[in-house]
Formats: sequence, structure tokens, C-alpha cells
Amino acid sequence: MTEVFSGRIDIVADGYTFAEAPSVDPAGRFYFGDTKDGKMYRVGDDGEVELFAELAGPNGSTFHWNGDCYVADWADRRIARRPAKVNLSKGHPTT
Repeated sequence: MTEVFSGRIDIVADGYTFAEAPSVDPAGRFYFGDTKDGKMYRVGDDGEVELFAELAGPNGSTFHWNGDCYVADWADRRIARRPAKVNLSKGHPTT
């Protein structure tokens, strides 16, 4: 028999047309896309959602170990990359 999750579920963000493309960067920050609106968002350490990138239709994303973000942009039939900025004082990539 399959066990069903019965715990609390927190809403991180809502009101999007078609939210998908979830991913987590090397620093542990959460990202998601709104495919119909062509935007990628980042959830900040404070829980606030901010615009990360604008694309035609992001529907899949992942991060390279160096912090670069790769996005499957279905509407433009391409794979897009947003390079990370390297924060040398902390020794890890920032996005």
C-alpha cells in the first residue's frame, strides 16, 4: 500500500499562470519558472520571490556545480544559460 503524505504543506508562492521548472542552486536557493509568462524566479533567503530571468517559456531548469543556470526554453526551442557571478570573498558562485 502507498503511504500518503499527511503533514503540513507551506505555500511558498502563488498566483502564477503555469509554475514549473523547479531547481536549486549550489547555495541551496530555490528557483521556479512561470512557463506561460516567460519568467524565472528565485526565492530569497528571506522568503521573498524575485525575478531571476525572462525567457520565452521556461519549463525545465538545472544548475551546474559552478552556479551557471541552464533552462529549457520550449517557446524558443533552445537551451539558455545564465552564467553565475563568482563571489571570490565567499569562495562560491552567486546568481
